[in-house]
Amino acid sequence: MKFSHVLVDIELTNRCNALCSFCPRDKTPQQGYLSRENFYQAIDRVLELPQPLPKVTFTGQGEPTLHADIVEFMQHATQKGLRVGMTSNASRMHAQLAQDLVDAGLKEISLSISDFGEDYEEVYNLDFDTSMNNALKFVEIAKDKVQITINIVEHDINKSKVEEMKAFWRSHGVNRFLVFAQNNRGGACENGKLFLESRATLDEAEGLMRDHGISTLCDAAFKFLFVGWSGNYYVCCNDYEKTTPLGHVTDIGFTALNDTKVDLLARGGISACLDCDLDPTNRVREILLERDHGFASDEDVSKVLQNLRRDQQQFPGMHEDLDWRERILRDDHGLLARSS
Repeated sequence: MKFSHVLVDIELTNRCNALCSFCPRDKTPQQGYLSRENFYQAIDRVLELPQPLPKVTFTGQGEPTLHADIVEFMQHATQKGLRVGMTSNASRMHAQLAQDLVDAGLKEISLSISDFGEDYEEVYNLDFDTSMNNALKFVEIAKDKVQITINIVEHDINKSKVEEMKAFWRSHGVNRFLVFAQNNRGGACENGKLFLESRATLDEAEGLMRDHGISTLCDAAFKFLFVGWSGNYYVCCNDYEKTTPLGHVTDIGFTALNDTKVDLLARGGISACLDCDLDPTNRVREILLERDHGFASDEDVSKVLQNLRRDQQQFPGMHEDLDWRERILRDDHGLLARSS
């Protein structure tokens, strides 16, 4: 199996000064900050990967600007030749910190500001004027130096204002947007997914995926590598409750981590994946259940299948073996296949 690493998420902290209505903050496990030792080891692990090296982003379940060493960490990673980005709600991104991060080599940032005024404050529990003024100042400081994306999480309050938000940011010179629906963060967030309540469409989903040449392997686990604040690896950032630590940066590298992931995924050993609405099988199961309940059409089912097929074609080596799970479970001689 050929892995295609796109980026490595390094969680500087899982603490956050926001209380977003769509984020299951009460499900966050023990909280803390990534130690200097574990950060430097994580960067060394990235450098062990074959060229071209993936991007590194300072992101996770928390707000990275809460970490006192963020500028030093940024400078170290960029001096090692890595392209480094981060995600921030901008509430603490005062002008000096913005300048320091840009000077340290920051190349990409996603600013999470998904509404205006009182609605923003209701959803984020942060002061809107502070966050917006900081974000606009950052744009002024970082223009032509940093690739800036505005993250917009769609929810009931802001759905009608997405185009208005885009127009506002375009007027300030920002033209990149990532608009996405809420996901259930590996089952940590209740968002009414039908597949969590019924296995009725499982056989149909797997049959349709096989017929359309769609792998049941979730490529997010391999495109987006994740190091938690404790230095433990997790399957990806959607293991929000950190149910399944997969090793520590001081003990194993990403190659061994990939083997562990595939083995555990084949055996159903990562609980967050079983309940995750981004898992490809769960996505198909969900649209089939929605169809059966009258919420979706056969055309909607076809669109989901087409989108999955299109996405997986971008990483053919990772998905060429549709029987990857069966092969691992049956092959007693493979690197990953141990008798269960």
